[in-house]
Amino acid sequence: MICVGRRRRRGFIVLGTRITDNEFRAALRRTEREARWLDIDAGTMRAQYNRTGFLVRHRLAEHPLFTADALFRLARRMPASAVKYRIGTVPGNTHFDSSIERFRGDLTLDDALDHLVDKRAYVALYNPEKDPEYGPAIEGFLAEIGLAARPFERFFNWYSTYVFISAHDAVTPYHMDREMNFLLQIAGRKTVQLWDPRDDVVMRPEQRDHLFSFDADARPAWHDGLPARAHVFELEPGLGVHHPFIAPHLVTTGQNFSISLAITYRTPSSDVMSDAHAFNDRLRPYGLGRIPVGSHPAVDVAKACAFRGLRAARQALHHARRRDKDGVAPEPGRS
Repeated sequence: MICVGRRRRRGFIVLGTRITDNEFRAALRRTEREARWLDIDAGTMRAQYNRTGFLVRHRLAEHPLFTADALFRLARRMPASAVKYRIGTVPGNTHFDSSIERFRGDLTLDDALDHLVDKRAYVALYNPEKDPEYGPAIEGFLAEIGLAARPFERFFNWYSTYVFISAHDAVTPYHMDREMNFLLQIAGRKTVQLWDPRDDVVMRPEQRDHLFSFDADARPAWHDGLPARAHVFELEPGLGVHHPFIAPHLVTTGQNFSISLAITYRTPSSDVMSDAHAFNDRLRPYGLGRIPVGSHPAVDVAKACAFRGLRAARQALHHARRRDKDGVAPEPGRS
């Protein structure tokens, strides 16, 4: 069984599900024997995976767990902290991380679920894979992506999923995540604007690095040079789009009620990129970390190793200080 855990970065809790190599390979073996829900073209994966966005096909609209009624029942039984909601229509350039609180107003969860269309609400279910009923199904979808990515990725080591339920004209503001993603449209239509994360006009190298500081201002803001550089994907039920690592995106819902599932994940190779970016961000003030991540893979590995060594040394120092202060060693995993 895949274990559930949380990753911490400088006080920032990243919810998700960690996977060991053996757990992931077992999931692949199970999925190879089952009917497929996703249709990911091997040639397209080979040419475009983690380089640019591309469309995939799927059958999730046929899945009994992904009807509107089933998802509303899931929303009502999930922990309150895992169900985010707000008014759906917000400016596309608004600050993503504060948008839920800023645009909730007097909307309640019951209002959002019972009168979603009338209230023009947006509801996001965080980590439905933790629900006992949904976990096996979502794990299977992840494994299908893993099978398609097997020529390029040794294994996936973490994932986090989200269900988005929204009324017409809802907006997910411009932002970028710190992982790869497949966004799968189940009901209604969405327009996805996706940007090349390696384009220096979209994000400068230092902005890509600062994303991994996990500071409140870590995500670069919208700017006027973006619209002309967007790649636009029109999604309808049965279509999805691949988001490369840290690819910026902005999503708008069409004139109908919409349901979609996002499957985000990390791999050992994306962890190298993450830690190389973090290395650059930490050392840039000292004149180091100036070589853009992705320019030289061997340099990225060296940076990631150095950053992990620094992080381990800092954690060891923290443990030692607590031991000296309290007279006892802290419990593992409680620092």
